[in-house]
Amino acid sequence: MKWLIDFFVGLFVNDFVVHTWKRFKHKFIERRLNHSKGRFWKKRIPNMKETAKIHGDVVVSSPKNLVIEDHVRIGRNCHFACEGGLTIKENAQLSRNILIYTVNHDIDADCIPYDTTNVKKPVVIGKSVWIGMNVTITPGVTIGDGAIIGMSTVVSKDVPPGAIVVGGPSRIVGERDMEKFAELQEQQKLFGILFPDA
Repeated sequence: MKWLIDFFVGLFVNDFVVHTWKRFKHKFIERRLNHSKGRFWKKRIPNMKETAKIHGDVVVSSPKNLVIEDHVRIGRNCHFACEGGLTIKENAQLSRNILIYTVNHDIDADCIPYDTTNVKKPVVIGKSVWIGMNVTITPGVTIGDGAIIGMSTVVSKDVPPGAIVVGGPSRIVGERDMEKFAELQEQQKLFGILFPDA
């Protein structure tokens, strides 16, 4: 009987220790590490506003061509190829694992499948856009204010303001109430302002 009691006590103690370590690691180590990575990017991206935040590791090529406006939030593991210019407007919320390309190979060159020439096309992400995880955005795309891009969507054409877009290729499945959107925008009821530590 004693072995059974020892077994359950050991199980409880081990579970408690593991759970406590995971909470400590998440609350203190990972959050502080991500915070310091965010500060690192503020020094590397000259056109990043002070109120914008990057949560963790990202890859940015040509950071001088990246403009990040006020109250923007960018999640971990994003990859931005900014050679053609990338603008992320006020209060846009970007989740994790997002790929944005503003440059591509030239397939009309005198070499196949392409040559070393870069074709650059800017990408613009509008105000208060919400982009879900694992989204890919191709060169030359403009996403209108207030649009929502669902998880794993491939965006290869412009998205109108307020559109809710999903899939690959992307398709519009709904629309936001743009009158309410404009009202909230006017009142500065922005996620990045209301939840500055998020």
